[in-house]
Amino acid sequence: MRKAPITSGVDNATGPRLAEAAERDYFILRERLMAMQKQLEGAQEYIRTQCIP
Repeated sequence: MRKAPITSGVDNATGPRLAEAAERDYFILRERLMAMQKQLEGAQEYIRTQCIP
């Protein structure tokens, strides 16, 4: 049985990365998610202290 030839991959010095636009979008989404989480925690605290007897 004949074995398939082994092909070598491209050996880049750096690891895999996102495209620039995808990386920028990722960090924007991450910032917005953290802001939303803080808003949610603030709303939950308000409900616990002001709305629930």
